[in-house]
This record gives sequence, C-alpha cells and structure tokens, in this order.
Amino acid sequence: MKKLQLLDDLHAGRLEGRGLGDINHTAFWAYVYSQEADNETLNFNEVIWDHDVEDIIKFCHAFAINEITISSNFSGLIPTLALFEKLGCKLEGLTEVNDRFKDYITGEFKKLPALKIKID
Repeated sequence: MKKLQLLDDLHAGRLEGRGLGDINHTAFWAYVYSQEADNETLNFNEVIWDHDVEDIIKFCHAFAINEITISSNFSGLIPTLALFEKLGCKLEGLTEVNDRFKDYITGEFKKLPALKIKID
C-alpha cells in the first residue's frame, strides 16, 4: 500500500495538536494496520460500521485509493457489503492479504482470505 505522509505524520504524533479531524477513524486505523502488515491494499481487518461506509469511500477518494480489501469476517458483513455496492462500489471477488501479526515460529505474515472491493 502506498505511503500517505499526512497519515504517517498523524500516527507518529508529528502534527501536535491536530486530531484526525474529518479523517474517518476506521479508515485511519485500517491504513496503519495495512502498513504494519505490508499489504498492497487498504485492508479492513476489524468491524466496519454501516455509518462509516460513506466516510470510508470519501477517505479513499481523498487519498486516491481505488481498491480496498476486507479480511474481517464480522457478523453483519453482508449488509455492509450491500451498502458499499449501493454507494457505487463493486465487489470483485476474493484475494489474500497479510495478517497484522507475524507467525512467531516462521517470522512470516500469516495469509488471510479477503474480499476485494473496487472504489468508484
């Protein structure tokens, strides 16, 4: 996943006195965790609340992100996916992403199945 300087600075605390402002918290933490896992896409491995979907799409547009993945298998995922589709996004199928945590024996990231979504 491409580096986003503003988000890196926010995460590192280099922008003192500045909170996340209009940046969606769910998307921000997905970015941080995607960087930690060295994923190619913005991956959501935690719950996405329906009220966050529109802001996640705005976040993606603001940072020129045209594809996300969802590796979380939270309850209620189907209605959330339907909301993404209702707002113009397209479910493209399955892929694999890295888990946030490495296997302590191999030192490699575990692979997780994930849904790939195109952001329009």
